[in-house]
Amino acid sequence: MRRTPESPVVRVLPGPVQAAGIAFLLLIALAPIAYVVLASVSTDLSVAGGTFLPTAYDLTNYVRIWSTVELAAGLGNSLVVAGTVAVASSTVDQMRT
Repeated sequence: MRRTPESPVVRVLPGPVQAAGIAFLLLIALAPIAYVVLASVSTDLSVAGGTFLPTAYDLTNYVRIWSTVELAAGLGNSLVVAGTVAVASSTVDQMRT
């Protein structure tokens, strides 16, 4: 159902409460991503030891993954699939209207 310009938008929560709620949800969503990024630039021993913040940034994990796995081919395949789905979705949407 589409909203018409005449239909009013009813806000259930005041603006500051909405902003605090969104900030809290973003924190919950981004905390695991931040941990993974910080763990990826830490040494293996510091991650195994449970150290959250890296004492020294170590990029050898990235060098190792790019040199041991066909990562570029996998990323290329993912881009092709994502692009195909985006084009197909846009085409179907344009045909619908």
